[in-house]
Amino acid sequence: MEILIEDLKASVKCAVDVVEDTSIVQVLNRIQQVEQEQEDCKSKTLDIPDVEYTWFEESVIDTATLVEQLGTILYQYTFTSTFNVDDENLQLGNEVYTDVHYIQGLACCFFIRKFETFARSLGLFIQLNGSGHRQGVKSCTATISFKLLNVQHIKQSTERTLTHTFNPGTHWGWSEFVHWDNILVNKEKGFLDDNNNFAIQATFKVINIKRG
Repeated sequence: MEILIEDLKASVKCAVDVVEDTSIVQVLNRIQQVEQEQEDCKSKTLDIPDVEYTWFEESVIDTATLVEQLGTILYQYTFTSTFNVDDENLQLGNEVYTDVHYIQGLACCFFIRKFETFARSLGLFIQLNGSGHRQGVKSCTATISFKLLNVQHIKQSTERTLTHTFNPGTHWGWSEFVHWDNILVNKEKGFLDDNNNFAIQATFKVINIKRG
């Protein structure tokens, strides 16, 4: 670029000299160079090869086939709560509730209860609250897994699973989740810590929610 600028300046000077009638020789000397510059500035044909592009036909997504291949996508939430064997309400046979958890706008919790009808047992239930939902809910179908955690040997934890359709204000579970005397009396079983606490883990998998 700098060379072209210098050449341009020289050409301008020659033109001025010619106009002023002082340098006809310079013009003659520049003719050949100007012709070469003109040739260099001409448009040239570029040898560009043909380029082929891959083209795909637009497809329609078959949602039924997609679900069949991938399965139903579930929303899963897991929470763990700790209870104490010596809790007064529990010993009196009252229901002891966890905090309320919100799962896709659903207000739910689970509770335990000590039963002494025939043999002492620990009852465990999941409840879909009657109110407090962030959106109107008519029913919810879900799979719930409860696990009584063994703090010494996690693989020996006791687990049960159910699938149920809940209406607001209803609960579902087991009145005999485990036998009380077999599990929650003897610390050697591994379910109680040093302070007589035991932990229950709940996993809530939403299958379908009907809202209104």
